[in-house]
Amino acid sequence: LKDYTVGIIASGALLTYLYETQKSNMPHITTLLPYSSGKYMLIDSSSRRNLELVETMREKQKKGSLLWVLDKTDTSMGRRKLRQCIEQPLTDTAAIIRRHDAVEALINNSAALYDIKTDLAKVYDLERLMTRIIYKAANAKDVKALGATCRILPQLKSDLSQISTQLTRSLDKKISPLDDIADLVERAIADEPPALMKDGGYIKNGFNEELDRLRNI
Repeated sequence: LKDYTVGIIASGALLTYLYETQKSNMPHITTLLPYSSGKYMLIDSSSRRNLELVETMREKQKKGSLLWVLDKTDTSMGRRKLRQCIEQPLTDTAAIIRRHDAVEALINNSAALYDIKTDLAKVYDLERLMTRIIYKAANAKDVKALGATCRILPQLKSDLSQISTQLTRSLDKKISPLDDIADLVERAIADEPPALMKDGGYIKNGFNEELDRLRNI
């Protein structure tokens, strides 16, 4: 943000507001990236409506829109990413070519594409899960979903490595296996945890000696 003096001031004010209202240091906010309109094609609101990018003009529904035609995603995160790509078309030729190369490679390797889609179908909405966990609003099933997602990441990395393009290699490097988190959740959380935390019984026996002692009293 060094070239955005006003942006630094605005970001500081916004973060201060969040710290004070959420009573948290917001540990999940680790990076601030400036949004540059030059990276994306500018589309005015009238054109967006007429092109029916994400909803139809009359019914205001997704069905019949461009998003509806293209959306074959298997995750909520992918669905949001696809919507963003449609609403903000790239203008950087190199970035467009990287994206096209990855799509072409996936089309030409149907076995790898199938494996990746199978992996993604087992991935929960990490963005929403992390928000609930950070704000201590998660229940045991949310934590269990986090563990299940972490468990599938090594396989996803392995399957993604079958596609050798600049974009997929970059994505592969950004994925951490998170085996330690998957192991912790597996050791700590019951296989069938209750929906409500107040019901108890969501921590496995043998995970914590003090908890086991109190339960046995």
